[in-house]
Amino acid sequence: MIIWICGEALSWNRIEVTEWNVIGIYLKEEDAKRACKTELHFIGPIEIDTPWYDGWWEGVYYPQTEEGAKC
Repeated sequence: MIIWICGEALSWNRIEVTEWNVIGIYLKEEDAKRACKTELHFIGPIEIDTPWYDGWWEGVYYPQTEEGAKC
């Protein structure tokens, strides 16, 4: 089962976000998109019961940017 995380980027380097806060956790992508209020808010899918790792997070994007910038 996939859930959607809405987060807020707090700090970043030239390559990636290095610190972020969780804004909310949602069952539907559309609900996560609605939670995004600024260009610093992003959403990304997470599969339940799968270990989290500190690597590339496939599917993350920023819905409030001009083109929904993909990461």
